[in-house]
Amino acid sequence: MSRFSWVLGLLSAGCSYYDRSLLDPIDPVQGQAGQAGEGGSAGDGGAAGLAGAGAAGEAGASGTSGQAGAGGEAIGVETQIVGCAAKPIGPPKEPPAKKDGVEFVLAVRSFDLGEKKVNGESQFQGYGFDLDGYCSCPDDFTCKGADSTTESRYCDGPDGRDNAGGALVAAYSSILTDFRSEDLNKSTEEGRSTILFQIRSYNGEADDDQVEIAWLIGDDLSDDGTKPRWDGEDAWPVLDTGYVDNAQSSPLREKYVDKNAYVRGYVLVATIPGGEVNANGFGVALTAPIMVATLQKPTEARPFWSVDSGTVAARWDSRDVLKLLGRYQDPLAKEPLCTDNPFYGNIKAEICKFADIPLGVQVQPNVPCSALSIALRFTATEAKLGPINPAEVPPQQCPPETDPAQDSCGL
Repeated sequence: MSRFSWVLGLLSAGCSYYDRSLLDPIDPVQGQAGQAGEGGSAGDGGAAGLAGAGAAGEAGASGTSGQAGAGGEAIGVETQIVGCAAKPIGPPKEPPAKKDGVEFVLAVRSFDLGEKKVNGESQFQGYGFDLDGYCSCPDDFTCKGADSTTESRYCDGPDGRDNAGGALVAAYSSILTDFRSEDLNKSTEEGRSTILFQIRSYNGEADDDQVEIAWLIGDDLSDDGTKPRWDGEDAWPVLDTGYVDNAQSSPLREKYVDKNAYVRGYVLVATIPGGEVNANGFGVALTAPIMVATLQKPTEARPFWSVDSGTVAARWDSRDVLKLLGRYQDPLAKEPLCTDNPFYGNIKAEICKFADIPLGVQVQPNVPCSALSIALRFTATEAKLGPINPAEVPPQQCPPETDPAQDSCGL
């Protein structure tokens, strides 16, 4: 597919991407919430409710949810529901005895943005968390969108889950060939790129109230034909953009670090200042990603740490989304899609219809929608850190005064 064919798709689609069925709640993969009950026993695949009265929790990755104990909250494998909002589970109730020493790296093996349909429904609405504290739909929104009509706004998924970026990928999955799950997974399986999570200061047990995690960008290990074996020994090169001063500082300091992550019931929860995804050569920068992953300890059959169920939910700066347009050419004149290109305004308008959230984490009502929420699910396998590689800087096609990177859906 040519580098500008998706531009034609955006232009020809007009407003036709909008489908009211996108707003209809679908069952998230975790399953339906169970009923509150006595004793806090676990349902199939779910986590037991904690002591105390509260609403029923969500289900585990496959099965019905655990039941709430009398007088407290009930939690699922990764999520608790507060009001109408899906949030990561909280830290351990009692700080465990701290025994640091376990350190390892996780390499993401598979991505799932939820664009594929199951029983006719895309799954993205059940992915992610409530990032802005609003259950937006149909009339109450966190921010002012590019189009003021309710019918053109993207509404939250169940329990306020924010994932308009998933809606964008699902709506244009046939043309966004660099960003689809299958394309990201092909890149990962061929060893061209991945996300790396470096875990430190972890006691290795079910609960730890303070763990350190760094987000790094795995680079190509396939120059010599090498493909990852996913056996815990793959040594992924790391792009220098994941370090302060592009890895020139000594000692090395990672750019995206959460020193106050925690583990509860082997579920790792982190809020990282930022992160990057290499989407087939397109750098995607994420703001304040929440990472939640169920850790699997090494066993005799699988002697390395792994994650069979993980979620990343973040803000995708609309400036970063629009910046990608400068990498493409328009379908007629074959000129770069700079802000003065006659096609640019219409394409921007289509993209900005999905902007649903302010970029700032501290939400203020009635500010412009300057970002797209986005969420993905992933699996990961323990790996090693290889050499640090300099990131390639893509050629600049637009002059600074018409560079889409200077534009925003909030303007």
